[in-house]
Amino acid sequence: VRKQSKMASSEQQKQSQSELSDSLLQQLRENALIAFAQQTTAHGLVRLTQGSGLRRLIWALAIVGACIGFSVHLAELAQRYLSYPVSTEFSNEGADFKFPTVTICPTNFITYYSPDIVSNFTVSGHPRGLGDMIFDIPRMYHLLQQADWNVSMPVQAYSSYQDGKLALRALAYRQMLFQQPYETVIYCRYNSELCSFKNFTIYKDESRFLCMSFNPANRTLVRSGEGNGLYLVLFNYGKTFLTEEEQIDNVPGFRVTLHEKGFKPDLNSGFTVPFGYKTSAEVTVRTDTKLNREAAPCSDVLPNATYTVDFSWPDSFENQSFFGSTRDCITRLMQEEFKATCSCLGTHLALPSDLMSDTGVCHSLPEELFFFDIFYKTNEYKLREYKITNSTWDWISLASYLLSNWQVYNATANMIACYRRVRYRQETQGVATTRCPVRCSNTRY
Repeated sequence: VRKQSKMASSEQQKQSQSELSDSLLQQLRENALIAFAQQTTAHGLVRLTQGSGLRRLIWALAIVGACIGFSVHLAELAQRYLSYPVSTEFSNEGADFKFPTVTICPTNFITYYSPDIVSNFTVSGHPRGLGDMIFDIPRMYHLLQQADWNVSMPVQAYSSYQDGKLALRALAYRQMLFQQPYETVIYCRYNSELCSFKNFTIYKDESRFLCMSFNPANRTLVRSGEGNGLYLVLFNYGKTFLTEEEQIDNVPGFRVTLHEKGFKPDLNSGFTVPFGYKTSAEVTVRTDTKLNREAAPCSDVLPNATYTVDFSWPDSFENQSFFGSTRDCITRLMQEEFKATCSCLGTHLALPSDLMSDTGVCHSLPEELFFFDIFYKTNEYKLREYKITNSTWDWISLASYLLSNWQVYNATANMIACYRRVRYRQETQGVATTRCPVRCSNTRY
């Protein structure tokens, strides 16, 4: 019994000594933490050792929140690095510089709008040209978009002018009422040698209509500097079909853009050459090379893009193909939305040929309407209204004409209303581009 008692007393002493050792160790750790918190320059840690328990708890939560925020931010930076690794190279001059393709577009779009247009709807003895249609067709579009046709109409329907221009494009292409390269290029010199309009190819743009592109066979320059490279003297037909309002914002002359050979030019990235002025441009090139990773894959070659560039003749479309780019994919997504929502393609965008095969453009009017005069007159109620003449030269209200043919023009009105809604949404909200592939190497001039 004595032996068992001594053994129990010994175990109790050992347990007591162990608890004392753990307590001293815990106290040493707490003292070390307090000493570190008081001496460190890290903001906020010293607050964990001061004040009441609630105060220390609040500071502990704040520090934990800051650590979580830092971790999230660091993770986002790592993800961004893995998703968008780009190695950018610059080349301005020297042996590595390759001269770009130069695309030039007159800013007055249609130049020869006076010649008469041949049509089965031409009234005998009363020929029509684009000069008349340019001001008439917007009036029709303006009326179709009004909720009340009994209000006074404007003399010039400026708000619908772009609609009228897009509707006239098919007729303009049919008659080829555009300035041709042999009329435009007066003098051409490239790489210290003479060139001519024969070095230019026709390019048909959805917004600028007939343009021309310079594609040199040798893209390595002998000399750089002003007057070398490409030197042009160009002629521009000065009379324009722009309205007075548009002439305020549109400088007569040419629109120029530089791009890689075989790719569709982006005229929004170009520059304007004013009419009657000498303009010099220094050409630089930027190549962005993107690394191919699983987080953000890229491709050296994207599917080609084929567009319908001339739809003036039914069932005889002219198509043009380009090397594919991400911008082509975005254009296709936008057109797919127009087709699914409005059952027509956006006339202001490039027209993918496969989508165009079974779908018309949103700005499509019966050809008969183009060959009728539409004027404005003041009615008996002192309100300005549009009048139209038919083939018998009778003056009737444009509203009455539209109502009598409402089965046809109601479809036009619905398409234009839908077109404007979809275009406004795309311009304000954009298009999801996650489905669009990305080129590994992009060259920008």
